[in-house]
Amino acid sequence: MAYEKQTWIPYDDNKTEEQNIQAGAVVTAERINHLEDGLDEHDKDTTNPHKVTKAQVGLGNVTNVEQAPKTDLTSHTSNKTNPHGVTKSQVGLGNVSNVEQASKTEFNSHVADKTNPHSVTKAQVNLGNVDNYATANQTDAELGIAGNKFMTPIGVKQHVDSRMATQEEVDEGEARDKIVSPKTLDKKLDDLNVSGGFGAFNMSVFNGEQGQITGSGIHGKEVKSGTQVLHMRPDDPVAERASNGRIKIQKAGTYLFIIHTWYQIGTQTNGYLYFNLLKNGSRAGNNDRVTGQGVDALKNRWDGTGQCVNTANAGDEFSVGIETNITGSFTSVGTKTITVIKLA
Repeated sequence: MAYEKQTWIPYDDNKTEEQNIQAGAVVTAERINHLEDGLDEHDKDTTNPHKVTKAQVGLGNVTNVEQAPKTDLTSHTSNKTNPHGVTKSQVGLGNVSNVEQASKTEFNSHVADKTNPHSVTKAQVNLGNVDNYATANQTDAELGIAGNKFMTPIGVKQHVDSRMATQEEVDEGEARDKIVSPKTLDKKLDDLNVSGGFGAFNMSVFNGEQGQITGSGIHGKEVKSGTQVLHMRPDDPVAERASNGRIKIQKAGTYLFIIHTWYQIGTQTNGYLYFNLLKNGSRAGNNDRVTGQGVDALKNRWDGTGQCVNTANAGDEFSVGIETNITGSFTSVGTKTITVIKLA
């Protein structure tokens, strides 16, 4: 109850002292009882009878809201349905699409799928012009009639090998769908004793030196080849120039020597001058005279071409020897070309 202010009874002069005391005691007892009751009521009063504010107790910034019970808090904590309506933008994921994530099992299954699950086309991988052909096997390669097969290098070899004529097929000369190798043709030509082309025929041509020999006393001197040579078959030359200037035969056989000779003398002179084929420094024999003059008066300038045939072994060296009875001085003696042809 609310405390009510009491009115004190003043001292009454018309009463005796005892009467005033008695009256005062009664009043005092009532007042003390009233105070006790008031203090008890005040003590039990939880309605803030003194009007204390939250600021007075240091809680001025605290909002006066109802506190949730423990059960409500527990229920809210376990609520996974976004009770506050939080958006993806509020958590920094505004650009993320709301799509279902594949499981690890599904992902692994997709990675292992080799059946083109996305239906990728050959045009999408820049192979739009490539035909979907199988690789030719050996039978396809050898027949050469399939128009829808790819050939590998070994397939090409198999096809070519199947088209190469055997020596027997070349000898028979009947097959029309075969390729003849130089080796088998060469043997066939040799068997037919054909000279030329792929047969035994081969040659080397050497340049000469017109002024190789000068002066007097030239009888018995040796004219050699120049330093330049042209081979019909560079991988199988007939002859090479030896270090001493002679022509060195590479293989045994029968050879035709065609030699273009030359001389120049100051004035016309009586006598003779011949060019003879030398083998290993001596007359080769077997009609070894190549060119020359044997008249009463030699012209002061002359050149001529002659030829002779001789056999040789590998390693034999050939050159040209001078035969003359003229002791006078020559301005220039030599050869222009020396052609060596292997006949057999």
